[in-house]
Amino acid sequence: MLASWSVFLLTFIYYLFFRNDELTSTLNIFLTIVVGFLGTMMGLFFSSDALNNLRKKYDYRGDRLLTLKKSLKDIEESLKKLEDNE
Repeated sequence: MLASWSVFLLTFIYYLFFRNDELTSTLNIFLTIVVGFLGTMMGLFFSSDALNNLRKKYDYRGDRLLTLKKSLKDIEESLKKLEDNE
């Protein structure tokens, strides 16, 4: 986050002081930098949220699969006992 803010700030300072003769307005550069910074913040927030949701979903699926595997193993053992008794 700090790195992206630094890059945006350096870009703004560069265009403000060293590229004054350009046709691009400093206000346009400033607004572009602000939008980029806000996009970075939103991306970090939603990527963190999305990763937490994925982790919860896969943990839940993993627990379900382990329970299913144990149940199938118990059923298999029960069937073997029934076959042995016959």
